[in-house]
Amino acid sequence: DRLAMLWTDDVKRDIHEEGTSYLTFLDWRSQTRTFADMAICSRGNPVSLTDANEPERVMGEGVSANLFPVLGVTPILGRSFSHDEERRRERVVVLSHGLWQRRFGGSRDAIGKTLEIDGQAFQVVGVMPAGFYFPTKDVQLWKPATLVGLTLTPAVQDLIWTDRFNDWWRVVGRLNPTATFEGAQAEMTAIGQRLAAVYPTTD
Repeated sequence: DRLAMLWTDDVKRDIHEEGTSYLTFLDWRSQTRTFADMAICSRGNPVSLTDANEPERVMGEGVSANLFPVLGVTPILGRSFSHDEERRRERVVVLSHGLWQRRFGGSRDAIGKTLEIDGQAFQVVGVMPAGFYFPTKDVQLWKPATLVGLTLTPAVQDLIWTDRFNDWWRVVGRLNPTATFEGAQAEMTAIGQRLAAVYPTTD
């Protein structure tokens, strides 16, 4: 009851519950007083598991290292990845309970093993509890947000991180213990209005 999704809302274009840019996320997180913390995840990142087992297409997510602490959930096996691993773009991955069962037979020895994702070797560092999913039920793995888009052209990669008006990211926040959703909505509306005045759209 402390979690909230944060969306971009553009009434003039009748756009609601839209994603947001990384730069706007940074502004939201630095200016808020009602949220204890905010985290980001990509808006779907389908990947192919291409190791020696049967190839499999699954939905993955690129997420910030603080996502699981913000959600208040910890892996049942291993750990989540660190801010340093995210910053260094290390190929580490946290698996869903179902994917762990399918690819590693539920073995505790899965931690430290590799999983080939889109032809690249990732080290398995954690397994999430059965029944956990975020942001949708079909997501099977989570990797550092900084690895999102590495297969795209340099120009598109740059837009993911520097374009104020892209909608690449979803944002989730945890309210402070004394904050209310009504207060958070009022604060975020005010922050959004300030940002719209500083960064008006071009059309």
